[in-house]
Amino acid sequence: MSAVRTCVEWGFGKIIQLWAFVDFAKNQNIWLQPVGRFYLLATLFTNIHTCIHGSLTTSTFNVEPPTVQMYLQST
Repeated sequence: MSAVRTCVEWGFGKIIQLWAFVDFAKNQNIWLQPVGRFYLLATLFTNIHTCIHGSLTTSTFNVEPPTVQMYLQST
C-alpha cells in the first residue's frame, strides 16, 4: 500500500509544484475564494500538462499518457 500512496502523493505534489496558489496552507481562504474551483482547474491543467510532458508516474510505470484530445474527450 505504501507504493500506491507514494504515487498518489506525486500527483498532489505536481499540482502544488505547477500551481502554487492552490497550496491551501499558504494562500487560500475558504470563505473568501472559490477554493474548490481553483483546485479542480489546477487538476485539469495538470492533467493536460501530463498529457503533453509526461510525469514521474508515467515514467515509473512505463506507460504513455493519452493525447490531450483523447483526455479532453473522455472528461
